[in-house]
Amino acid sequence: MTDPAEIARKQRRIAAVILGAMALWIVALFLGQALGLPPRVAGLIDLAVLAVLGWAIFMALRLWRARKE
Repeated sequence: MTDPAEIARKQRRIAAVILGAMALWIVALFLGQALGLPPRVAGLIDLAVLAVLGWAIFMALRLWRARKE
């Protein structure tokens, strides 16, 4: 994978996933507090965001390793 356009596209996708996850996390926690949802829901939201961020880190590491080869 040495195509610069392909690498840039994957970098943008990873950045968009991170940005989207953080934005949705903030909005979801704000709405959860405003609607009086139980703390279990906030914990579920946190776990979902952590899973998405874990995926983003995994993909970034795969991209980094592919660029080194």
